[in-house]
Amino acid sequence: MWDKVKGVIGTVAPTVAGLIGGKAGEAVVSAVANILGCEADPGSIEKALANNPDKLVEIKKYEMDHKVRLQEIELEASKSKTEVMTKEIESGDPFLRRARPAIIYTGLLMVIINHWLMPWFAWFALILLKKNIPLPEITIPDIFWDAWQGVVSIYVIGRSLEKMTGQQVMNVFKKKT
Repeated sequence: MWDKVKGVIGTVAPTVAGLIGGKAGEAVVSAVANILGCEADPGSIEKALANNPDKLVEIKKYEMDHKVRLQEIELEASKSKTEVMTKEIESGDPFLRRARPAIIYTGLLMVIINHWLMPWFAWFALILLKKNIPLPEITIPDIFWDAWQGVVSIYVIGRSLEKMTGQQVMNVFKKKT
């Protein structure tokens, strides 16, 4: 949704681009929309950038003028993600601790079913029925891919840290008594 906008703005103002589209970046999106003189939605901003690429200079100036505040916003967003992960790890609920791997396995299962099994079964059924019907494209929504990639990335990083340190991340967060 915001990918094209982030790509264009990221060429000159990477900090601003990094905040666009996230919950922490709502004020940044509003500021960019004000600079461009458009609505604060991806389509309007993308169209305004295409019609007036010179405004990228003003967006870069905004980034330079507000660099400290933008970095604070990035840090706050990062802290909130860390707090969520810490609470998940400290939780005594076994489902909560296994939720990320469950999402990973569900995603893999969806990919296997939608992109491998279903096309093969459909192809085989069409051969048996002696029909020459084109298969519709089977897609998984982009929002799933975005969420799944985030979960997989966080899970892989956490597991890698556990392996490198030789201890479970959960042990790091336990209170010393």
